[in-house]
Amino acid sequence: MWRDRYVSGNPNNADLSYSTYLVKNRFIANFSYRKEYFDHLGTTFSLFYQLQDGPRYSYTYGGDLNNDGLSGNDLIYIPNNKAEIALVGDNDKDMRTPDQLWSQLNGYINQDSYLNAHRGQYAKRNALVGKMIGTLDIRVAQDVFLNAGGKNINYNLHSTYSILEI
Repeated sequence: MWRDRYVSGNPNNADLSYSTYLVKNRFIANFSYRKEYFDHLGTTFSLFYQLQDGPRYSYTYGGDLNNDGLSGNDLIYIPNNKAEIALVGDNDKDMRTPDQLWSQLNGYINQDSYLNAHRGQYAKRNALVGKMIGTLDIRVAQDVFLNAGGKNINYNLHSTYSILEI
C-alpha cells in the first residue's frame, strides 16, 4: 500500500517513520454517579473526558515531484539557502523576483520550528502533530424497574451528549 504514504524519492523504499495514527500523549478521566429512589427509579449521571494529541501531518508538495503517478504525497525538501532552490512566480502576472520569493519562503521556514530545525533535509512523514483535542461526553441514564406478575422488568432510557473542544 505504498501509494498512500508520504515519501521523499522512491516510493518503494520503506523508510521508517511515525504512524499516521500514533497518539503519544493522552489523558482520560471518567466519573459516574447513580442514585436510586422511590423503589422503582434509578438515575445515572456520567462524564467522560479525553485529551489527546491532534492528528499527525506532513509537509508535502502539491504536484507529483517524483513521477510516481500520485500528487500531494511527495515530502518537501527544506532548503538551507537560496542556492538550493529555484523559485518562480505563480503565473505570468506574478512580478516577484527570485530574491523576493526567497525572502518570503525563508521567513516562513524561520517562523516554523520544525522546518527551521530540519534545513537541508527532506521533511519526515507524519513528524508534525496538530493541536491537542479535548472531548467531553455527558450521559444521563434513567432506569425504571417494575415487578409485574412476579417478574422483574427493567427499562433503561438514556441520552449521551458529546461536546468537542479544540
